Amino acid sequence: MKLDELSNSELSKMIDENIRGLKAVRNRKILKDRLINGLLYREIADKYNLSIDRAQKIVYRLQEQIFKR
Repeated sequence: MKLDELSNSELSKMIDENIRGLKAVRNRKILKDRLINGLLYREIADKYNLSIDRAQKIVYRLQEQIFKR
């Protein structure tokens, strides 16, 4: 299934079900802020005290984790 084919509630559920690990709560929030709330990487970096590059890497990695299934 493609990202643009999912409703926000479906996407949120996928994120909640598939993002696990030590920083899972933060990572779920980051991914939802990007994909559902439309925050820019700069805004995510500021909100979570990350570099823009780190925010991008986190989002890319998490998207791969969810959508590879």
